[in-house]
Amino acid sequence: MKIIENLKCIREPVCISLGNFDGLHIAHRRLIEQTVQMSRENNIASAILTFSPHPKEYFFGRGPEQILPHHIKDKLLTQMGVDYLVILPFDAQMATMPPEKFVKEILIDRFHAQCIFAGYNYHFGNKQMGNVFLLQEMQQEYNIKVWVQNEIRINNISVSSTAVRDYIKEGKVHIAGALLGYYPLIEGSVVRGNKLGTSMGFPTANLDLQENLLVPKEGVYIGYVKFSGNLYKSLINVGTKPTIGAGFKKNIEAYMLDFKGDLYDKMIQVCFTERIRDEMKFDSLHDLMAQMHLDEQKARHQAFPTRSNIALFPESLY
Repeated sequence: MKIIENLKCIREPVCISLGNFDGLHIAHRRLIEQTVQMSRENNIASAILTFSPHPKEYFFGRGPEQILPHHIKDKLLTQMGVDYLVILPFDAQMATMPPEKFVKEILIDRFHAQCIFAGYNYHFGNKQMGNVFLLQEMQQEYNIKVWVQNEIRINNISVSSTAVRDYIKEGKVHIAGALLGYYPLIEGSVVRGNKLGTSMGFPTANLDLQENLLVPKEGVYIGYVKFSGNLYKSLINVGTKPTIGAGFKKNIEAYMLDFKGDLYDKMIQVCFTERIRDEMKFDSLHDLMAQMHLDEQKARHQAFPTRSNIALFPESLY
């Protein structure tokens, strides 16, 4: 997959899909699959068009947290068969561009779009006045095809990045996973902590989060860690360690059941499958250890997700 980060032309006809695609949830993937399929049926290239920074960051000074790290998303798009990832700078010119001009001068003239794919609620152009109805109106004038992804609902929940973020922030990672098609994950390098967990018999991997990643609600989770191609059932704490003392910033630490080894400075993926309790302040370290033993037993008796349950898409993510 070739990545284009400016208005440089694509010199071949494409089927192009429009959106932010944060998280690559199941509705995103349906849209991309249709784009790739149509491109192959017509023997032309496929492209994804998105913006950086996120429009919300441009307008409000802060964009939404990332559901997936960019490098993982790029890898997955490549595996799906996308030929071009176009990341246009979202600036004053782009924010104020009339939607008709965006379609004609950007999508058609610069990127040679013959087929345009978008979600039913996609908006673009000055004051977000462009939408799929405008795209459909312009089909005949410019001899293009427009395909609209209708709403997808899972358990009567509309699939969207906003819904995924809300459920992750509420700690309802199992619901977020149903919308994503894979359980929410965090990636980071392991840094040195105070080694208190090791002294208590629960050595933990503390994550250094480098990107603006979406972190689940504080609490204790059952999940797993991927390291060196292997999966390890884990207990994961998200919080500030109130029993240990004040002043700890929010972090993520994972106790990998039955793992022995040195993880310092290594990259790992931590995946959240179920939130089992709130983070609590105990009266003593002894009480904390007793609760951790109970948490560990619950994790050990929890059925370990099969690979197909862990990630319906794509297995190579793990």
